[in-house]
Amino acid sequence: LIGRGASFVALDPVIKDTDINSLKVAKSIEESYENADAILLLTEWEEFKLINPELIINKLKNLIVIDSRNILDRKAWIKSGFKYIGNGW
Repeated sequence: LIGRGASFVALDPVIKDTDINSLKVAKSIEESYENADAILLLTEWEEFKLINPELIINKLKNLIVIDSRNILDRKAWIKSGFKYIGNGW
């Protein structure tokens, strides 16, 4: 995807600084979703479970969340207007 012009912003609460070509590493949860086309959740960190979808709807370009771990409150995200894609949904 990067070869086709896609860009990614990664966040892991444990990894604070890394140098990976073509991958920006955010310093905060807020920075990670600012102007994002979608949120792709790949880990089960507690910080991610606590994201309130109502508080971030004006920060993203598109209201899409892909929850590969099924840790988010699916109903709350859908109620907030997000297209929720979970593992197995």
